[in-house]
Amino acid sequence: MTYAWAYEFDSALPLVELQAKLNAIGTWLWTAREKDWYGEYLICRPADGVRVRIHDRSQPFFGSMEREAGPQYKCQLDVNSGEQAVRQTLDPIFKAMVEGRGANRLSRNRGL
Repeated sequence: MTYAWAYEFDSALPLVELQAKLNAIGTWLWTAREKDWYGEYLICRPADGVRVRIHDRSQPFFGSMEREAGPQYKCQLDVNSGEQAVRQTLDPIFKAMVEGRGANRLSRNRGL
């Protein structure tokens, strides 16, 4: 079972430039991927049992031509069950990374 939470934010940077800026920090290694279900997205695994993905919501999603409403980017953080305490460590690192790299209007996504 997985424990998950999400944030959303806007940025003037396209996904590839956001990846370059995040990787320049050197804290976490971000990889670009593409899937029919998600479109292009970034993923990193900063620790065992932890996965962080950033999705560009301005792309068509779920195989349709519709675009999801809301801020441009959605970031989902997943940790293995029993690892919820790691959230206290992950949240400040993630927030500092994106806020310092062109993100604005960072907020908690309640709908996940």
